[in-house]
Amino acid sequence: MTWLPKHKRTQGNHWPALRASILERDDHQCTVILTNGRRCQQPANAVDHIQPVRQGGSDHPANLRAICKWHHATKTGQEGAAGRDYTSNAKRPTEAHPSQR
Repeated sequence: MTWLPKHKRTQGNHWPALRASILERDDHQCTVILTNGRRCQQPANAVDHIQPVRQGGSDHPANLRAICKWHHATKTGQEGAAGRDYTSNAKRPTEAHPSQR
């Protein structure tokens, strides 16, 4: 699949096919490396922009990775809070990551 120019990121008809190809490339497993140096063992159900779109990241496959719901919500919440001067109202996971239970 050819990546699209920056101005067409995460919108339009290309995203479902691109998302599916990234999940397939990463074996449908979360690619986050935990503090113990091991890869997260949870199934991936989301695709994450490593460099966020609002910070100039694109939909190029090198900037995308498969990620589990817990890590995606945590990263998104942290990015949102970092961009504001007030406490984030973003929905964050309330439970520990499944591998830490």
